[in-house]
Amino acid sequence: MFALRDGVMCYYSEQACRGIVYCNIAFEVGDVGGEAEMLLPLLASAITGLGTSDIPYHLMSHQIGLVFGGLRTDLEVADHAETQNPHAVIWMKSRFLVQYADEALPLLDQLLCQANFADHTRLREIMLEMRNDYRASIVQNGSAYAGLRAEAGLSTLEEKEERLKGISQYQYLDAVLAQPVEKVAAALEKLRDGVIRSCRSEVQLTCDPEHRRSMQDKLPALMVNLWSRDYTDIPSLSVVSDFKLLPLPSVDQPESLVTTTSVNYLAMAFPGALVFQPGFAAQSLISHLLSTGYLWERCRMRGGAYGASAGVHGLSGIFRFITYRDPQTARTLEAFFESFDFMSKQMPSDDLIETGIIALVGKELRPMNPGAKGLLAYRRHRFGITDDLRQENRDRLLALGQEDLRAELQLLNSAMQRGVLSMLVSPQALSEYGQAAELQANESQAAAQDSQQPSVEWLLRRAAVNQHVVVSA
Repeated sequence: MFALRDGVMCYYSEQACRGIVYCNIAFEVGDVGGEAEMLLPLLASAITGLGTSDIPYHLMSHQIGLVFGGLRTDLEVADHAETQNPHAVIWMKSRFLVQYADEALPLLDQLLCQANFADHTRLREIMLEMRNDYRASIVQNGSAYAGLRAEAGLSTLEEKEERLKGISQYQYLDAVLAQPVEKVAAALEKLRDGVIRSCRSEVQLTCDPEHRRSMQDKLPALMVNLWSRDYTDIPSLSVVSDFKLLPLPSVDQPESLVTTTSVNYLAMAFPGALVFQPGFAAQSLISHLLSTGYLWERCRMRGGAYGASAGVHGLSGIFRFITYRDPQTARTLEAFFESFDFMSKQMPSDDLIETGIIALVGKELRPMNPGAKGLLAYRRHRFGITDDLRQENRDRLLALGQEDLRAELQLLNSAMQRGVLSMLVSPQALSEYGQAAELQANESQAAAQDSQQPSVEWLLRRAAVNQHVVVSA
Protein backbone atom coordinates (compact mmCIF):
# COMPACT_ATOMS: atom_id res chain seq x y z
CA MET A 1 0.00 0.00 0.00
CA PHE A 2 1.26 3.50 -0.80
CA ALA A 3 -0.06 7.06 -1.02
CA LEU A 4 -0.74 8.48 -4.47
CA ARG A 5 -1.30 12.15 -3.70
CA ASP A 6 -3.17 14.23 -1.13
CA GLY A 7 -3.54 11.21 1.15
CA VAL A 8 -5.35 8.96 -1.35
CA MET A 9 -4.16 5.42 -0.68
CA CYS A 10 -3.46 2.81 -3.34
CA TYR A 11 -3.50 -0.89 -2.49
CA TYR A 12 -1.19 -2.54 -5.00
CA SER A 13 -1.28 -6.24 -5.85
CA GLU A 14 1.70 -7.54 -7.80
CA GLN A 15 0.54 -10.15 -10.30
CA ALA A 16 1.67 -11.46 -13.67
CA CYS A 17 -0.95 -9.67 -15.80
CA ARG A 18 0.67 -9.80 -19.26
CA GLY A 19 0.22 -6.10 -19.89
CA ILE A 20 -3.32 -5.80 -18.48
CA VAL A 21 -4.06 -3.21 -15.80
CA TYR A 22 -6.90 -3.78 -13.32
CA CYS A 23 -7.82 -0.44 -11.75
CA ASN A 24 -10.64 -0.35 -9.18
CA ILE A 25 -11.61 2.85 -7.38
CA ALA A 26 -13.67 2.62 -4.17
CA PHE A 27 -15.71 5.54 -2.78
CA GLU A 28 -16.86 5.22 0.83
CA VAL A 29 -20.56 6.13 1.12
CA GLY A 30 -21.45 4.40 4.39
CA ASP A 31 -22.24 7.74 6.03
CA VAL A 32 -24.81 8.71 3.39
CA GLY A 33 -28.33 8.49 4.80
CA GLY A 34 -31.91 9.47 4.10
CA GLU A 35 -33.10 9.73 0.53
CA ALA A 36 -29.55 10.37 -0.67
CA GLU A 37 -28.74 6.79 0.35
CA MET A 38 -31.68 5.44 -1.65
CA LEU A 39 -30.35 7.23 -4.76
CA LEU A 40 -26.88 5.63 -4.56
CA PRO A 41 -27.68 2.60 -6.79
CA LEU A 42 -29.12 4.89 -9.47
CA LEU A 43 -26.07 7.15 -9.23
CA ALA A 44 -23.74 4.16 -9.64
CA SER A 45 -25.59 3.07 -12.79
CA ALA A 46 -25.77 6.58 -14.23
CA ILE A 47 -22.01 7.17 -13.90
CA THR A 48 -21.21 4.65 -16.62
CA GLY A 49 -24.55 4.94 -18.42
CA LEU A 50 -24.36 8.61 -19.41
CA GLY A 51 -22.07 10.59 -21.64
CA THR A 52 -20.56 13.97 -20.79
CA SER A 53 -21.41 17.45 -22.03
CA ASP A 54 -18.64 17.09 -24.64
CA ILE A 55 -19.17 13.42 -25.56
CA PRO A 56 -22.77 12.18 -26.02
CA TYR A 57 -23.63 8.72 -24.70
CA HIS A 58 -23.53 6.86 -28.03
CA LEU A 59 -19.99 8.12 -28.71
CA MET A 60 -18.90 7.56 -25.10
CA SER A 61 -20.19 3.99 -25.24
CA HIS A 62 -18.20 3.39 -28.43
CA GLN A 63 -15.06 4.90 -26.91
CA ILE A 64 -15.41 2.78 -23.76
CA GLY A 65 -15.63 -0.33 -25.92
CA LEU A 66 -12.42 0.62 -27.75
CA VAL A 67 -10.34 1.49 -24.68
CA PHE A 68 -11.52 -0.83 -21.92
CA GLY A 69 -11.64 -4.60 -21.69
CA GLY A 70 -14.17 -4.19 -18.90
CA LEU A 71 -15.82 -1.24 -17.14
CA ARG A 72 -18.63 -1.29 -14.61
CA THR A 73 -19.83 0.24 -11.38
CA ASP A 74 -20.99 -1.70 -8.35
CA LEU A 75 -22.33 -1.04 -4.86
CA GLU A 76 -21.13 -3.13 -1.91
CA VAL A 77 -22.24 -3.21 1.73
CA ALA A 78 -20.22 -4.98 4.44
CA ASP A 79 -19.24 -4.80 8.10
CA HIS A 80 -15.64 -4.61 9.24
CA ALA A 81 -14.90 -7.99 10.83
CA GLU A 82 -13.26 -6.55 13.97
CA THR A 83 -14.90 -3.15 14.55
CA GLN A 84 -18.34 -4.16 13.21
CA ASN A 85 -18.60 -0.72 11.60
CA PRO A 86 -20.83 -0.89 8.50
CA HIS A 87 -19.35 0.23 5.19
CA ALA A 88 -20.97 0.98 1.85
CA VAL A 89 -18.76 1.41 -1.20
CA ILE A 90 -19.38 2.56 -4.77
CA TRP A 91 -16.92 0.73 -7.00
CA MET A 92 -15.64 1.85 -10.38
CA LYS A 93 -14.04 -1.33 -11.76
CA SER A 94 -11.99 -1.15 -14.95
CA ARG A 95 -9.60 -3.25 -17.01
CA PHE A 96 -7.41 -2.02 -19.87
CA LEU A 97 -4.11 -2.68 -21.63
CA VAL A 98 -1.19 -0.70 -20.20
CA GLN A 99 -0.59 1.04 -23.56
CA TYR A 100 -4.10 2.53 -23.31
CA ALA A 101 -3.55 4.03 -19.84
CA ASP A 102 -3.21 7.58 -21.22
CA GLU A 103 -6.69 7.27 -22.75
CA ALA A 104 -8.35 5.11 -20.09
CA LEU A 105 -7.60 7.19 -16.99
CA PRO A 106 -8.92 10.52 -18.39
CA LEU A 107 -12.06 8.65 -19.52
CA LEU A 108 -12.56 7.30 -16.00
CA ASP A 109 -12.09 10.83 -14.68
CA GLN A 110 -14.73 12.23 -17.04
CA LEU A 111 -17.26 9.51 -16.26
CA LEU A 112 -16.85 9.95 -12.52
CA CYS A 113 -16.84 13.74 -12.39
CA GLN A 114 -18.57 15.00 -15.53
CA ALA A 115 -21.45 12.62 -16.29
CA ASN A 116 -24.10 14.65 -18.11
CA PHE A 117 -27.26 14.48 -16.01
CA ALA A 118 -28.84 17.03 -18.35
CA ASP A 119 -29.33 14.21 -20.88
CA HIS A 120 -32.80 13.54 -19.51
CA THR A 121 -33.81 11.11 -22.25
CA ARG A 122 -30.88 8.80 -21.52
CA LEU A 123 -31.30 9.18 -17.75
CA ARG A 124 -34.93 8.11 -17.95
CA GLU A 125 -33.89 5.08 -20.00
CA ILE A 126 -31.44 4.12 -17.24
CA MET A 127 -34.15 4.49 -14.60
CA LEU A 128 -36.59 2.35 -16.58
CA GLU A 129 -33.95 -0.32 -17.23
CA MET A 130 -33.07 -0.51 -13.54
CA ARG A 131 -36.69 -0.72 -12.40
CA ASN A 132 -37.57 -3.33 -15.01
CA ASP A 133 -34.47 -5.38 -14.23
CA TYR A 134 -35.51 -5.42 -10.58
CA ARG A 135 -39.07 -6.41 -11.46
CA ALA A 136 -37.90 -9.23 -13.73
CA SER A 137 -35.46 -10.52 -11.09
CA ILE A 138 -37.91 -10.66 -8.17
CA VAL A 139 -39.35 -14.02 -9.20
CA GLN A 140 -36.10 -15.31 -10.68
CA ASN A 141 -34.12 -14.42 -7.53
CA GLY A 142 -36.91 -14.61 -4.99
CA SER A 143 -34.80 -16.47 -2.43
CA ALA A 144 -32.22 -13.67 -2.38
CA TYR A 145 -34.86 -10.98 -1.86
CA ALA A 146 -36.67 -12.92 0.88
CA GLY A 147 -33.35 -13.78 2.53
CA LEU A 148 -32.27 -10.16 2.54
CA ARG A 149 -35.57 -9.10 4.12
CA ALA A 150 -35.29 -11.74 6.85
CA GLU A 151 -31.68 -10.78 7.63
CA ALA A 152 -32.57 -7.08 7.64
CA GLY A 153 -34.93 -7.80 10.54
CA LEU A 154 -31.89 -8.75 12.63
CA SER A 155 -28.98 -6.59 11.45
CA THR A 156 -28.46 -2.89 10.70
CA LEU A 157 -25.90 -3.91 8.07
CA GLU A 158 -28.40 -6.12 6.23
CA GLU A 159 -31.05 -3.43 6.69
CA LYS A 160 -28.81 -1.03 4.76
CA GLU A 161 -28.17 -3.63 2.06
CA GLU A 162 -31.90 -4.30 1.75
CA ARG A 163 -32.55 -0.61 1.17
CA LEU A 164 -29.86 -0.48 -1.51
CA LYS A 165 -30.37 -3.85 -3.22
CA GLY A 166 -33.66 -5.35 -2.09
CA ILE A 167 -37.41 -4.93 -2.41
CA SER A 168 -37.18 -1.46 -0.85
CA GLN A 169 -34.91 -0.30 -3.68
CA TYR A 170 -37.30 -1.69 -6.31
CA GLN A 171 -40.23 0.15 -4.75
CA TYR A 172 -38.21 3.35 -4.48
CA LEU A 173 -37.20 3.20 -8.15
CA ASP A 174 -40.85 2.69 -9.04
CA ALA A 175 -41.70 5.85 -7.08
CA VAL A 176 -38.82 7.82 -8.63
CA LEU A 177 -40.11 7.08 -12.12
CA ALA A 178 -43.30 8.95 -11.27
CA GLN A 179 -41.29 12.13 -10.58
CA PRO A 180 -40.16 14.70 -13.18
CA VAL A 181 -36.85 13.53 -14.63
CA GLU A 182 -35.44 17.05 -14.20
CA LYS A 183 -35.92 16.75 -10.44
CA VAL A 184 -34.17 13.38 -10.36
CA ALA A 185 -31.29 14.67 -12.49
CA ALA A 186 -30.70 17.65 -10.20
CA ALA A 187 -30.65 15.40 -7.12
CA LEU A 188 -28.23 12.92 -8.72
CA GLU A 189 -25.87 15.70 -9.75
CA LYS A 190 -25.79 17.06 -6.19
CA LEU A 191 -25.22 13.57 -4.82
CA ARG A 192 -22.43 12.89 -7.33
CA ASP A 193 -20.71 16.13 -6.36
CA GLY A 194 -20.97 15.12 -2.71
CA VAL A 195 -19.64 11.55 -2.83
CA ILE A 196 -17.27 11.39 -5.81
CA ARG A 197 -14.40 13.02 -3.96
CA SER A 198 -10.73 12.11 -3.69
CA CYS A 199 -10.94 12.17 0.12
CA ARG A 200 -13.54 9.37 -0.02
CA SER A 201 -11.58 7.25 -2.46
CA GLU A 202 -9.08 4.42 -2.36
CA VAL A 203 -7.52 2.77 -5.40
CA GLN A 204 -6.91 -0.94 -5.85
CA LEU A 205 -4.34 -1.53 -8.58
CA THR A 206 -3.24 -4.86 -10.05
CA CYS A 207 -0.62 -4.93 -12.80
CA ASP A 208 2.78 -6.29 -13.77
CA PRO A 209 5.56 -5.09 -11.43
CA GLU A 210 7.36 -3.24 -14.24
CA HIS A 211 4.28 -1.06 -14.81
CA ARG A 212 3.59 -0.15 -11.20
CA ARG A 213 5.66 3.04 -11.12
CA SER A 214 4.21 4.50 -14.31
CA MET A 215 0.65 3.77 -13.14
CA GLN A 216 1.41 5.29 -9.74
CA ASP A 217 2.44 8.53 -11.46
CA LYS A 218 -0.34 8.56 -14.06
CA LEU A 219 -3.31 7.99 -11.76
CA PRO A 220 -3.30 11.43 -10.05
CA ALA A 221 -1.79 13.18 -13.08
CA LEU A 222 -4.45 12.03 -15.57
CA MET A 223 -7.46 12.04 -13.22
CA VAL A 224 -7.20 15.75 -12.45
CA ASN A 225 -10.92 16.39 -11.87
CA LEU A 226 -11.18 13.71 -9.19
CA TRP A 227 -8.01 14.83 -7.43
CA SER A 228 -9.18 18.45 -7.38
CA ARG A 229 -12.35 17.53 -5.47
CA ASP A 230 -11.86 17.93 -1.73
CA TYR A 231 -14.31 17.16 1.07
CA THR A 232 -17.82 18.59 1.05
CA ASP A 233 -20.95 17.80 3.05
CA ILE A 234 -23.52 15.40 1.64
CA PRO A 235 -26.57 17.42 0.56
CA SER A 236 -30.02 16.78 1.96
CA LEU A 237 -32.14 15.51 -0.93
CA SER A 238 -35.86 15.07 -1.49
CA VAL A 239 -37.10 13.47 -4.70
CA VAL A 240 -40.04 11.37 -3.47
CA SER A 241 -41.21 13.23 -0.39
CA ASP A 242 -44.03 10.82 0.47
CA PHE A 243 -42.10 7.56 -0.03
CA LYS A 244 -42.33 5.14 2.89
CA LEU A 245 -40.16 2.09 3.34
CA LEU A 246 -41.91 -1.24 3.69
CA PRO A 247 -41.83 -2.27 7.39
CA LEU A 248 -39.22 -4.94 7.99
CA PRO A 249 -40.18 -8.35 9.37
CA SER A 250 -39.27 -9.17 12.95
CA VAL A 251 -39.43 -12.08 15.37
CA ASP A 252 -43.07 -11.25 16.18
CA GLN A 253 -43.97 -10.06 12.68
CA PRO A 254 -43.16 -12.61 9.97
CA GLU A 255 -44.09 -11.31 6.53
CA SER A 256 -45.35 -12.52 3.18
CA LEU A 257 -44.51 -10.62 0.00
CA VAL A 258 -47.09 -11.39 -2.67
CA THR A 259 -46.07 -11.56 -6.33
CA THR A 260 -47.38 -13.12 -9.53
CA THR A 261 -45.34 -16.29 -9.00
CA SER A 262 -47.01 -19.69 -8.70
CA VAL A 263 -44.28 -20.99 -6.36
CA ASN A 264 -42.80 -19.74 -3.09
CA TYR A 265 -39.45 -18.59 -1.75
CA LEU A 266 -38.97 -18.98 2.00
CA ALA A 267 -36.23 -17.49 4.17
CA MET A 268 -35.70 -17.75 7.90
CA ALA A 269 -32.83 -15.90 9.59
CA PHE A 270 -31.68 -15.99 13.21
CA PRO A 271 -28.55 -15.08 15.21
CA GLY A 272 -25.41 -17.00 14.25
CA ALA A 273 -21.68 -16.71 14.82
CA LEU A 274 -19.53 -13.80 13.69
CA VAL A 275 -16.47 -14.60 11.60
CA PHE A 276 -14.04 -14.05 14.49
CA GLN A 277 -16.02 -16.16 17.00
CA PRO A 278 -15.07 -19.78 17.75
CA GLY A 279 -18.44 -21.14 16.58
CA PHE A 280 -18.15 -19.76 13.05
CA ALA A 281 -16.17 -22.72 11.68
CA ALA A 282 -18.63 -25.25 13.13
CA GLN A 283 -21.64 -23.33 11.81
CA SER A 284 -20.06 -23.14 8.36
CA LEU A 285 -19.67 -26.92 8.34
CA ILE A 286 -23.19 -27.47 9.71
CA SER A 287 -24.68 -25.27 6.99
CA HIS A 288 -22.76 -27.19 4.31
CA LEU A 289 -23.81 -30.60 5.63
CA LEU A 290 -27.46 -29.54 5.94
CA SER A 291 -27.49 -28.06 2.42
CA THR A 292 -26.01 -31.15 0.80
CA GLY A 293 -27.85 -33.70 2.94
CA TYR A 294 -30.92 -33.11 5.08
CA LEU A 295 -32.35 -30.06 3.25
CA TRP A 296 -31.73 -31.61 -0.15
CA GLU A 297 -33.60 -34.75 0.86
CA ARG A 298 -36.41 -33.09 2.84
CA CYS A 299 -37.15 -29.96 0.79
CA ARG A 300 -35.88 -30.86 -2.66
CA MET A 301 -36.58 -34.58 -3.03
CA ARG A 302 -39.71 -34.86 -0.89
CA GLY A 303 -41.04 -31.31 -0.91
CA GLY A 304 -40.46 -30.53 -4.58
CA ALA A 305 -38.48 -27.29 -4.14
CA TYR A 306 -35.95 -26.53 -6.86
CA GLY A 307 -33.39 -25.66 -4.20
CA ALA A 308 -32.86 -25.45 -0.44
CA SER A 309 -29.80 -24.36 1.51
CA ALA A 310 -28.42 -23.11 4.80
CA GLY A 311 -25.65 -20.57 5.31
CA VAL A 312 -23.94 -18.42 7.91
CA HIS A 313 -23.03 -14.77 7.24
CA GLY A 314 -19.90 -14.16 9.29
CA LEU A 315 -19.77 -10.36 8.97
CA SER A 316 -23.30 -9.81 10.28
CA GLY A 317 -23.57 -12.88 12.52
CA ILE A 318 -26.67 -14.43 10.92
CA PHE A 319 -27.57 -18.04 10.14
CA ARG A 320 -30.13 -18.46 7.36
CA PHE A 321 -32.32 -21.08 5.70
CA ILE A 322 -33.76 -20.45 2.22
CA THR A 323 -35.69 -22.38 -0.40
CA TYR A 324 -36.03 -21.69 -4.13
CA ARG A 325 -39.15 -22.24 -6.27
CA ASP A 326 -40.83 -24.10 -3.45
CA PRO A 327 -44.42 -25.43 -3.78
CA GLN A 328 -44.60 -25.85 0.01
CA THR A 329 -44.85 -23.47 2.97
CA ALA A 330 -45.78 -25.37 6.14
CA ARG A 331 -43.79 -28.50 5.30
CA THR A 332 -40.71 -26.42 4.54
CA LEU A 333 -40.91 -24.53 7.83
CA GLU A 334 -41.28 -27.83 9.66
CA ALA A 335 -38.11 -29.01 7.92
CA PHE A 336 -36.27 -25.87 9.06
CA PHE A 337 -37.37 -26.28 12.68
CA GLU A 338 -36.51 -29.99 12.79
CA SER A 339 -33.14 -29.72 11.04
CA PHE A 340 -30.84 -29.26 14.04
CA ASP A 341 -32.52 -31.97 16.13
CA PHE A 342 -32.34 -34.33 13.16
CA MET A 343 -28.63 -33.71 12.69
CA SER A 344 -27.94 -34.07 16.42
CA LYS A 345 -29.67 -37.45 16.50
CA GLN A 346 -28.24 -38.67 13.20
CA MET A 347 -24.78 -37.15 13.45
CA PRO A 348 -22.77 -37.35 10.20
CA SER A 349 -19.97 -39.90 10.20
CA ASP A 350 -16.34 -38.85 10.57
CA ASP A 351 -15.82 -39.56 6.86
CA LEU A 352 -18.73 -37.28 5.90
CA ILE A 353 -17.45 -34.55 8.21
CA GLU A 354 -14.02 -34.81 6.61
CA THR A 355 -15.56 -34.57 3.14
CA GLY A 356 -17.46 -31.44 4.20
CA ILE A 357 -14.29 -29.86 5.58
CA ILE A 358 -12.44 -30.56 2.32
CA ALA A 359 -15.29 -28.94 0.36
CA LEU A 360 -15.21 -25.78 2.51
CA VAL A 361 -11.44 -25.45 2.30
CA GLY A 362 -11.64 -26.00 -1.45
CA LYS A 363 -13.90 -22.97 -1.87
CA GLU A 364 -11.00 -20.73 -0.86
CA LEU A 365 -8.59 -22.43 -3.24
CA ARG A 366 -10.50 -21.90 -6.48
CA PRO A 367 -8.55 -20.46 -9.43
CA MET A 368 -8.93 -16.73 -10.13
CA ASN A 369 -7.61 -14.32 -12.73
CA PRO A 370 -5.03 -11.72 -11.58
CA GLY A 371 -7.60 -8.94 -11.27
CA ALA A 372 -9.89 -11.04 -9.08
CA LYS A 373 -6.95 -12.01 -6.85
CA GLY A 374 -5.95 -8.38 -6.36
CA LEU A 375 -9.50 -7.22 -5.67
CA LEU A 376 -10.13 -10.04 -3.19
CA ALA A 377 -6.93 -9.19 -1.30
CA TYR A 378 -8.01 -5.55 -1.07
CA ARG A 379 -11.53 -6.40 0.10
CA ARG A 380 -10.12 -8.62 2.82
CA HIS A 381 -7.88 -5.77 3.91
CA ARG A 382 -10.68 -3.21 3.85
CA PHE A 383 -13.17 -5.34 5.79
CA GLY A 384 -10.73 -6.75 8.34
CA ILE A 385 -10.47 -10.34 7.07
CA THR A 386 -6.81 -10.78 8.00
CA ASP A 387 -4.63 -13.76 7.12
CA ASP A 388 -4.37 -14.56 10.85
CA LEU A 389 -8.17 -14.66 11.14
CA ARG A 390 -8.49 -16.88 8.07
CA GLN A 391 -5.81 -19.25 9.38
CA GLU A 392 -7.49 -19.35 12.78
CA ASN A 393 -10.82 -20.29 11.20
CA ARG A 394 -9.17 -22.94 9.03
CA ASP A 395 -7.43 -24.47 12.06
CA ARG A 396 -10.76 -24.60 13.90
CA LEU A 397 -12.43 -26.14 10.86
CA LEU A 398 -9.80 -28.87 10.51
CA ALA A 399 -10.11 -29.74 14.21
CA LEU A 400 -13.90 -30.19 14.21
CA GLY A 401 -15.46 -33.44 15.36
CA GLN A 402 -18.90 -34.79 16.16
CA GLU A 403 -19.02 -33.38 19.70
CA ASP A 404 -18.11 -29.89 18.46
CA LEU A 405 -20.96 -30.01 15.96
CA ARG A 406 -23.42 -31.35 18.53
CA ALA A 407 -22.66 -28.47 20.92
CA GLU A 408 -23.10 -25.88 18.16
CA LEU A 409 -26.33 -27.51 16.98
CA GLN A 410 -27.82 -26.98 20.43
CA LEU A 411 -26.93 -23.28 20.30
CA LEU A 412 -28.45 -22.90 16.83
CA ASN A 413 -31.61 -24.73 17.87
CA SER A 414 -32.00 -22.25 20.72
CA ALA A 415 -31.27 -19.28 18.43
CA MET A 416 -34.12 -20.31 16.11
CA GLN A 417 -36.55 -19.08 18.77
CA ARG A 418 -35.49 -15.58 17.67
CA GLY A 419 -35.91 -16.35 13.97
CA VAL A 420 -37.29 -13.86 11.44
CA LEU A 421 -39.38 -15.22 8.58
CA SER A 422 -39.86 -13.62 5.16
CA MET A 423 -41.62 -15.32 2.26
CA LEU A 424 -42.11 -14.39 -1.36
CA VAL A 425 -45.34 -16.17 -2.20
CA SER A 426 -48.18 -16.58 -4.68
CA PRO A 427 -51.53 -14.93 -3.85
CA GLN A 428 -53.02 -18.36 -3.05
CA ALA A 429 -50.18 -19.71 -0.92
CA LEU A 430 -51.48 -18.46 2.43
CA SER A 431 -55.20 -18.21 1.70
CA GLU A 432 -56.08 -20.84 4.29
CA TYR A 433 -54.16 -18.89 6.96
CA GLY A 434 -55.41 -15.42 6.13
CA GLN A 435 -58.37 -14.94 8.45
CA ALA A 436 -57.63 -12.27 11.05
CA ALA A 437 -60.10 -13.83 13.45
CA GLU A 438 -58.21 -17.10 13.37
CA LEU A 439 -54.99 -15.21 14.02
CA GLN A 440 -56.44 -13.54 17.10
CA ALA A 441 -57.71 -16.88 18.36
CA ASN A 442 -54.17 -18.15 18.30
CA GLU A 443 -52.60 -15.13 20.03
CA SER A 444 -53.18 -16.71 23.44
CA GLN A 445 -51.40 -19.85 22.28
CA ALA A 446 -48.41 -17.79 21.11
CA ALA A 447 -48.28 -15.85 24.38
CA ALA A 448 -48.39 -19.06 26.39
CA GLN A 449 -45.40 -20.40 24.51
CA ASP A 450 -43.15 -17.70 26.03
CA SER A 451 -39.62 -18.74 25.12
CA GLN A 452 -40.72 -21.86 23.28
CA GLN A 453 -40.38 -22.12 19.55
CA PRO A 454 -43.41 -20.63 17.71
CA SER A 455 -45.55 -23.12 15.86
CA VAL A 456 -45.48 -23.32 12.07
CA GLU A 457 -49.20 -22.60 11.93
CA TRP A 458 -48.83 -19.49 14.08
CA LEU A 459 -46.02 -18.16 11.87
CA LEU A 460 -48.03 -18.68 8.70
CA ARG A 461 -51.16 -17.08 10.14
CA ARG A 462 -49.12 -14.11 11.25
CA ALA A 463 -47.39 -13.83 7.87
CA ALA A 464 -50.75 -14.04 6.08
CA VAL A 465 -51.96 -10.99 7.97
CA ASN A 466 -48.64 -9.13 7.59
CA GLN A 467 -48.94 -9.32 3.81
CA HIS A 468 -47.58 -6.88 1.22
CA VAL A 469 -48.22 -6.93 -2.52
CA VAL A 470 -44.86 -6.42 -4.25
CA VAL A 471 -45.70 -7.19 -7.89
CA SER A 472 -49.28 -7.49 -9.11
CA ALA A 473 -50.56 -8.87 -12.39
